[in-house]
Amino acid sequence: MQSHVTDSSAPTRTALREGLRIVVTGGAGFLGSHLCERLVGQGHRVICVDNFDTGRRENVRVLLSASDRFSVVEHDIVEPFEFKLPSFDQIYNLA
Repeated sequence: MQSHVTDSSAPTRTALREGLRIVVTGGAGFLGSHLCERLVGQGHRVICVDNFDTGRRENVRVLLSASDRFSVVEHDIVEPFEFKLPSFDQIYNLA
């Protein structure tokens, strides 16, 4: 007999078709910006959280101007958030 486990936190098939909501901390760094480009290119909505200590605005400038599925929040993740991020499906912590 086979058992079947359902993970209710897993993205639904509908969410996958519409694209996931993804947060990338450190998204303005070299690796993070390339990850953001890839995710946006796959149709996902991406929020980049970066304090720009080592990340560069130039790394994400094209994404900001070219896609409505990409946004940047300037913030140091060591400090508490004073605002609320929208709900998201995945997070990549590169900070």
